[in-house]
Amino acid sequence: MSLKYADEARAMVLSFFDAPPSQYTVVFTQNASAALKLVGEAYPFAEETTYVLGSDSHNSVHGIREFARNAGAEVAYIPSTPTGGFDPAIGKVQYLWCRQKRLGLTPSIRVCSRNICTKRKGPYSQ
Repeated sequence: MSLKYADEARAMVLSFFDAPPSQYTVVFTQNASAALKLVGEAYPFAEETTYVLGSDSHNSVHGIREFARNAGAEVAYIPSTPTGGFDPAIGKVQYLWCRQKRLGLTPSIRVCSRNICTKRKGPYSQ
């Protein structure tokens, strides 16, 4: 019975995001930290990639940097603002700098809009 409900929930999530089941899979995890660990373990980091993250991101986002470093990827930080989060314009400059530095390969970016120190939430839209 629970498998039926899990499958229905997966179908609803895919439908909500207009994501074709042939291209996407919904995975339920215990929490966001467990989900981020799965991402870190599975992401194909390599020497020619860069992991870019906000300096005040959630601890689990910072944890992904170890997977990146172990694979030889560079880790770059976007500085936080005095009130938490980061200025999207500065984030874009950091992203473009890393992209150019890595021979035109796109860096991996993970953004957490919640500042771990101030608990302030920034906008996802920028």
